[in-house]
Amino acid sequence: MQTSMVVPGNQISPILPAALSLMLPGLGQVYNRQLGKGVAVFFFAFLVVPYFYGILDAYFTARANNRKERFLTPAFVPLLSAPPVRSLEQELLDAARARGGDLSVTEGVMATGRGFDEVEAQLDAMCVSGYVDIGNRAESGVVVYRFGQL
Repeated sequence: MQTSMVVPGNQISPILPAALSLMLPGLGQVYNRQLGKGVAVFFFAFLVVPYFYGILDAYFTARANNRKERFLTPAFVPLLSAPPVRSLEQELLDAARARGGDLSVTEGVMATGRGFDEVEAQLDAMCVSGYVDIGNRAESGVVVYRFGQL
């Protein structure tokens, strides 16, 4: 069982939202971006059972979110910080969608404004993960990354 509040790789420790719910019923749900559930737990916590439910639910929801490999920022963080920066992966997906599902490294650089090495490394990582395939354009022989699902 993990005891630290910080988990590597853009994930949160399930202990943090559980601890927040322990301090204030429903706060762990708000941290997990479940505002409605958090408000319900807060108002019904005097019944004791929802209080303990809220603690356990906050913990297990954070664990489930970590397994899905997505990071849920707390609902109140966008109010306190600058808008989130789009990931390079998302920018490359958008660029590939605009080009019919095929994207060269040069086109990726032009669409994102990032460097060649960074774009190529991200495309290679997406290829290794199975999200894209590598091929060539028949007319020019240029190496392209093919996003099959676009």
